[in-house]
Amino acid sequence: GILLGAGIVYFLISTSHGKTKQKLASIEAKYEAEIKAADDKLKLLEEARDSLKDSFKALSADALSKIMNHLSNSQKKTLKNISKVPKMI
Repeated sequence: GILLGAGIVYFLISTSHGKTKQKLASIEAKYEAEIKAADDKLKLLEEARDSLKDSFKALSADALSKIMNHLSNSQKKTLKNISKVPKMI
């Protein structure tokens, strides 16, 4: 009877241990998948940030260029108008 009882206990422990190992492997696989998904999302966010940064730089440079051209044209017009004023001397 003792050997039969020990055999049954061993079988139950082995079966339980096998199921535990399977659950652990499943949890580890899910964990790895979640880590990979998080890394992918982080890369996507970094790419979006870099793209927005580049777009902002380009738009800022374009706006600054337009402002500088406008100011330059205004200065040229002002100088032309000044040169048209009769000299008093």
